Amino acid sequence: METLLQKAHDLGNLAIAIEEEGELITQKFWDDDVPRDVYSVSKSLTSIAVGFAIEEGHLSLEDKLEDFFKTDLQGIRLKHLLTMTIGSTDARMMVEQRKTWSEDFDWLEAALSYPQGFKPGTHFCYSNDAPYLAGLMVQERTQQDLVEYLTPRLWKPLDIKPPEWLRDDKGRVFGSSGLQLRLGDMLKIGHTLLKDGDGIIPKKWVQEATKQHVITDDGRGYGYLFWRGAHDSFRADGKLGQFIIQYPHKQAVVVTQSNAEDADQL
Repeated sequence: METLLQKAHDLGNLAIAIEEEGELITQKFWDDDVPRDVYSVSKSLTSIAVGFAIEEGHLSLEDKLEDFFKTDLQGIRLKHLLTMTIGSTDARMMVEQRKTWSEDFDWLEAALSYPQGFKPGTHFCYSNDAPYLAGLMVQERTQQDLVEYLTPRLWKPLDIKPPEWLRDDKGRVFGSSGLQLRLGDMLKIGHTLLKDGDGIIPKKWVQEATKQHVITDDGRGYGYLFWRGAHDSFRADGKLGQFIIQYPHKQAVVVTQSNAEDADQL
């Protein structure tokens, strides 16, 4: 185990925890135990918020984007936002692009103005605009931002301090990235997902969100803002090696925080 941990650290891992059958097998920090940007792991937390909103009757997978916001985009439903099949031809609202935006740049207007190259539901394209819009649909219907909405439903039951989350030009939570979590927070979320929601997240949603809904280039597929992986695993996956990975058959969870340029090697 020590050899594997050292190899992970050499690749850029900052912290790792492994749980099996509910028991903490290992936990290792090579840096301070502090909240860190988990990048696109944020998307999976947006998915969880959508699951609560559907369970409570605020939303439906068939809800149309055009019924929430003024846009020329047609035929995009919530299920397309969650599966990255809104018709995009390239990745949008990524960090490199956002760095070029002025302080008064209208994020929502941009997300609603990108052209479609494909019919919704027919083409997978990983991008940040879709999860952002899905999160805003939750916020529109519940009149709470994602942090507020998840506080009594997820953060408080898991004893997680309501986290910081990147916000757009109008102060709306950017559901695609920028969530700040500690390693222990990630492990609590991973354990809850492994246990089909553990009576906290709606069980039906965990099962639906983490199964394959579209085929990806690696053949393993994508769910509702969750990736499928080897050994029937599923994961929340963030840039530079932020992972919450569940292995149901082994009843195991692996969570990592990293600064790894080649995260696939972790």
